[in-house]
Amino acid sequence: MSDRITPVVFRAYTAPASPKKGLSPSAPPPEPSERPPVDQSELGAPAPSVEMRPATLRKIGLAATLGLVGLGALSLWSNLSPQPSPPPASSISVSVDQPAESPAVLTQLEASPAAVVATRDGQLLSAGRILKFDQYPGLQNGQLPETIEGAPNFRGVEGTSIYGVAQPTESGLRAVLDRLGAKEHSVTWATMREEPVVYVNGRSYSLRLEAHPFANFDENSGITTAPLERQEDQLKQEVLREAANHGGKILLHGEAADGSLVAEWVDVTSVKTPQEVFAEAKAEGYQVNYARIPITDEKAPEDRDFDALVATLKDVDPDAPLVFNCHAGRGRTTTAMVVADLVRSAQAGKSQNFTQHQAVRGDIGEQGNYEQGEYRIILRLIQALQAGPESK
Repeated sequence: MSDRITPVVFRAYTAPASPKKGLSPSAPPPEPSERPPVDQSELGAPAPSVEMRPATLRKIGLAATLGLVGLGALSLWSNLSPQPSPPPASSISVSVDQPAESPAVLTQLEASPAAVVATRDGQLLSAGRILKFDQYPGLQNGQLPETIEGAPNFRGVEGTSIYGVAQPTESGLRAVLDRLGAKEHSVTWATMREEPVVYVNGRSYSLRLEAHPFANFDENSGITTAPLERQEDQLKQEVLREAANHGGKILLHGEAADGSLVAEWVDVTSVKTPQEVFAEAKAEGYQVNYARIPITDEKAPEDRDFDALVATLKDVDPDAPLVFNCHAGRGRTTTAMVVADLVRSAQAGKSQNFTQHQAVRGDIGEQGNYEQGEYRIILRLIQALQAGPESK
């Protein structure tokens, strides 16, 4: 490669007199004798050899020095000038068109309902548990003569002041109390549910298992009043805590018209226990006395359940309205209404020959068959088996 590079040779010589110092435009540079010949065809356009004179070198050195000084000053000025500090990584917005959400809200929006339910960590509102709205499409019995908004299945025993209803909303509860004149006279209201209930934004929600959302919570079977109401206090605190962790929202569940489970995020404005709901109604001037008598759903009441009902009713004015509710206002509510009618009949000194009622007479005849092992469920099973009756 050295034979293809034109060397620059610096040589001192005395320049002829000229108006300008430096290279003379008319004098060609001397040819150095030691320069080797170069094949111009290989180099293309050859770079001419330029001989630098001392004066020119001094000018180039001065210019280079001034340039370095200028660059240093510019760099110093740039370093001394105030520069905007970059924002911290946590404050950088992902989108310029939409403000960034708070981390809690982003977590809530990005997480699926199933993921939220699976990671719940409360004592009651724990993993795999949901809060389901008590009312659902089709709950109201269309054959009942009276309908109260927010209080499905409201009805009364003819000729008495005994009433039954499903779990009402806060507004539905007040509508029932207005219907019964609770600001003019006393009303006793007993809730027969043993599953924990909490009111969120005026609507009642009960604790359910996500795997069985349409079945009542059965882990409280046999629970008494005091521990049940402590559970509801605990459930309220867990709802408030979960809402605080999700930007003021809580994941709740309801039921669609087709019977499917629907999850929704709700902005929490109020969370109350049933006790607190009735206490607020009383503070508003309603003369309502609240009692909680937990009874297991779809099972016969225990002796203590009857004792609790009698203890609640014995000191109540026989003419004062009595209201009972469970979840749907059917099974446990109807049981309590029958017991209340019996108690009031006894208080009034009335005697009833229950064996004259056709439904009771049928029960008596059926009881005789039970002694022979002829239970209805067993008889149906026998009929389904080949040669079942003969085998029996």
